[in-house]
Amino acid sequence: MVSRRRLLSSFVASAALAACQGRTTSAAPLRYATAQSVMDSFVAERKVAGAVASISKNGGAEQYLHAGLLAFDAGACDPDSIYRIYSMTKPVTGIAAMQLIERGQLRLDQPIADIIPEFGAMRVATNVETMETRPAQAQILVRHLLTHTGGLSYSINGNAGMPLLYRQHGITPVGPSRTPVQPGEQALPATLDEFATRLATLPLAAEPGTRWEYSVSLDLMGLIIQRVSGTPFAEYLQQNIFDPLGMDSTGFSVPASAASRLTTNYRVGSDGALIVLDDRANSAFANYAGMPCGGAGLASTTRDYSKFAHMLLNDGALGRARILRRETAELARSNLAPAGVFMEPGVGFGAAMSVALEDKPGAPRGAFGWAGAAGTLFWVDPSNRAYSVMMTQYLFGRYSMRDQFRLAVYQDWAGRGTKPGKDD
Repeated sequence: MVSRRRLLSSFVASAALAACQGRTTSAAPLRYATAQSVMDSFVAERKVAGAVASISKNGGAEQYLHAGLLAFDAGACDPDSIYRIYSMTKPVTGIAAMQLIERGQLRLDQPIADIIPEFGAMRVATNVETMETRPAQAQILVRHLLTHTGGLSYSINGNAGMPLLYRQHGITPVGPSRTPVQPGEQALPATLDEFATRLATLPLAAEPGTRWEYSVSLDLMGLIIQRVSGTPFAEYLQQNIFDPLGMDSTGFSVPASAASRLTTNYRVGSDGALIVLDDRANSAFANYAGMPCGGAGLASTTRDYSKFAHMLLNDGALGRARILRRETAELARSNLAPAGVFMEPGVGFGAAMSVALEDKPGAPRGAFGWAGAAGTLFWVDPSNRAYSVMMTQYLFGRYSMRDQFRLAVYQDWAGRGTKPGKDD
């Protein structure tokens, strides 16, 4: 099981970066020598097959770094290599919801039961072992879904209690997978409607608006977007985010025409060796036609996701495309969590992205972003007019390339002085 603490802490890492030594596998400009060395080191030690990153600061052109391969049995990776981004899907879904809020089709503090009536009379578990329940005192709001404060949970949050109950009912929206359904568990529903119907029968883990808990809320948001817009969720993202931004290689499925650019996903074995989990030659993402998981279902490239990050830095615009109005973009990256509720001390939550409320190493106040279970990461730092995206593919590792890469980028910037110049 993925360590949720390790994933969540990647955005707000507080440990100092250890020096990385290893053979250089790809050239990088001197200004990002530390960040490049992190990537090279992980590849040289066979902790990852490959990695690609983009960095931009002070309005400068994107600088791409890369090391290693698409897979141990394939060619080199590059900015157009395709990665399973898992939970980095969530901010995309969050921004789609913010578009509907901007258009007046949805409200932040609107009960989701207005759109999905099955959630109108939820119950809260008072004992997660016996599943004794009581009626919920509050409604789940759109705000709650965006900030993981709706009382929902996740199948990946543990092995007992609510996570086990979720698996038993097939509430397992973790993206395309060929992992067999275990005895006593159900398969993921084929549609968002069935997913919501099933989820609404289960008790909440907490009273809505009272606690932050990582959850399937952005998968449920996919259905809200679908019903409010009148457009299938995947099509909505394509028409309103991917096409306008030119994210041509991002989607819930990888077509045959792009299969040669797909990476292999690995899991880290008990001995530290990488074991194939989803082979690029026979991937579950190839022509996937199941439920579009708004919380973990997308595949993307470093180049594509950099466009999304750049748009967020630019207050909702990229080139001639405007995805959000400035004020909506500012709202999306603000702390939208209910008063007094935090992801962790000093960290709030915006539109499906964590937001630094105070300065931390690698996360200045106001920086926001998120990570993916297979080692991917993105963040936007408005104070430095900067953003970065890092892609790789490994699950269940007891090491975090994300933390080291992120802090290395700030080390490289600091090495050029407190007021770095443009990257171009």
